[in-house]
Amino acid sequence: MSCWSFLLNAALFALAIPLGCSDVQSGTAKDAIMEQIRTASGDSRDEELLRMQNSDLEGDGTFDESADVASDFYGFATPRLYFEHMLTFHCEGGNFKQYEAHINAGIGIDAQNKDDGETCLIKAARTGQLEIVKDALKSHNASLNAASFDNTTALLAACEGRQLEVVKLLLKASGKKVKIPRKKGSKRNLKLEKRRLRRPKIQFKATDVDRVTPVMAALRSHDPDDFEVTVALVDALRTAGSPNLSVKDADGLAPAHVAVLNDVVDVVPVLASGGSHLNVRVGRPESAADSAATVDSKPGKLSKFELRRQKDLKRMVKRGMTPLLLALEKRRTAIVDYLLFHANEDSAVAATKLSEQVQSSSDAAAVSQAQCLVHDVQDDEHGADFSPVDVSLADSAGVTPLMIAAVNGNATVVRQLLRMGANPNARGLNSGDTALLRAAFFGELSHLFCCAPVPMVVTHPPSLCTHVGHVDTVRELLEAGALVNQADAQETSPLMKASWYNRLEVVKLLLENGAVSSIHRRSVHGDTALSKAKEWGHNEVVQLLQAAKDEFDATDPLAHRRQRQANVAQPSGSPVQESSAPQHNEL
Repeated sequence: MSCWSFLLNAALFALAIPLGCSDVQSGTAKDAIMEQIRTASGDSRDEELLRMQNSDLEGDGTFDESADVASDFYGFATPRLYFEHMLTFHCEGGNFKQYEAHINAGIGIDAQNKDDGETCLIKAARTGQLEIVKDALKSHNASLNAASFDNTTALLAACEGRQLEVVKLLLKASGKKVKIPRKKGSKRNLKLEKRRLRRPKIQFKATDVDRVTPVMAALRSHDPDDFEVTVALVDALRTAGSPNLSVKDADGLAPAHVAVLNDVVDVVPVLASGGSHLNVRVGRPESAADSAATVDSKPGKLSKFELRRQKDLKRMVKRGMTPLLLALEKRRTAIVDYLLFHANEDSAVAATKLSEQVQSSSDAAAVSQAQCLVHDVQDDEHGADFSPVDVSLADSAGVTPLMIAAVNGNATVVRQLLRMGANPNARGLNSGDTALLRAAFFGELSHLFCCAPVPMVVTHPPSLCTHVGHVDTVRELLEAGALVNQADAQETSPLMKASWYNRLEVVKLLLENGAVSSIHRRSVHGDTALSKAKEWGHNEVVQLLQAAKDEFDATDPLAHRRQRQANVAQPSGSPVQESSAPQHNEL
């Protein structure tokens, strides 16, 4: 036989294994690989055949009809594809003996699972198989950035599974030098054996559909009973230089929003130190709008929890909530305290450290990246933002953090917001509410009807409410220059709201600060502060207002006539509501 004939036969024999040219050849190939695996692992043939059958079972427990158990491949095109699938199966379950046997039999370490495209490293990272992860990286140079069909990497899978040690190991292996693996029986020059390869740097990319980054995956998988792991995961990613601490997912939520919603207090300082945008608004990015719409339109019955979550999410997207607005509305007091009293200082310190690294670094690439992070970069995918928390940012309805704080009645928060530049006379776009109007309306209330965290439409007298209002909050606003007689869109003044809802101490404070000049003022429904207080039976408030009215009329007898003329001159196009009570439709 000639040399060319020999080479041709050898090539055809080599192609018979992966391509399955005939039943005899393919069956022989499978038996050869299985025998090698059986010898290396020590498991019997029956055990491996049972694994074959179990791997063909679908998620619902039914048998996959497309897989022929009696065939040589059990539903796979070639024996090698089957054993590649089984390698990922063993990596997920942590069977190191079978994992090692498959690798020694010639199955590639980066082989993909046929169902989801995940490699052995991704499967092991998700379930926390630390021994397999170490061996795959150290002994076989598994690809750090190999991705599944939905773009999931080993780092992303480890964050989803809350596997802190695996995440640390993956981050440590990024960009490190590794030895060239030496095959048995190979002859190499000693100089080549000493040569080292540098592993590519790990990528912090997100999944295709949900746009979930490793940081977001760690926050989404947060366990309230084990919050330390969440904090450690985010901190490890930040320390490793994760550039996407502000990237939004397909729902329009950034890591700072998720940290507030899950009330993970200790994560917020980590995000601030890493340059996370603390003023980012909830809102779907343009690149994810189409995919999000497709996901939302999928049929299927949702649970009550999921329906409530989607409704709340749509409301946050519509309003364009910032982390501070969310924290105030959700009553996350610890997060509010950090954002107002410590976040700006931490961001400034982090920016200074990064600037020092730029000056001392000799690596041009590192300098370029650091300069991009120091400056106010608006690119969510790569930039960081160390700008201070903006307390003047309102939502789409014009509701400011100061207005929500006034509803909550936290005088300390109100005082700090005013110190940071909040406008005490800012008005809502629709209702015309101000922080003072809200503080006068709400109070330290004892009945459930009066204790709602957001303003509501009141349709009956609040007779079950106590007499205590947000006195300290009102005082802080007045001292900061809030207009005591500024009315809303219904021409309702702070004095009217405090009087109608029986806030006796607030009424006293308003009268002391000049509200007596609006005592004859009428709302669009024709009510004064005194008339509605009489109608609803607030006797102490009525006595206080009557005395103030008599004193005011005695000093200025024409005040009543002038006020009347002013009401008559009111534009005829003013809106009129059916309810006689003030409307609160913001928030």
